[in-house]
Amino acid sequence: MGRHCIHMSIDRALSMSDAQLQDMFGGFAPDIRHELGERKEKGELLIGSEGCEGFDPITGCPGHEVKEVTNG
Repeated sequence: MGRHCIHMSIDRALSMSDAQLQDMFGGFAPDIRHELGERKEKGELLIGSEGCEGFDPITGCPGHEVKEVTNG
């Protein structure tokens, strides 16, 4: 069984209000917009969740194996 981490498109993030960007990423909205713009110019499409191993800014999360937990 596997799971995929959440991600968001850079275009979607750039369409957010300054307050929403600051709530989501922390920091100063113009700085966040600048960084996202630079990433988009490099060809990146997606922002991944923190700690996603193997995240690709074009295709997203590669998927992760989930170990089953059994009681008993």
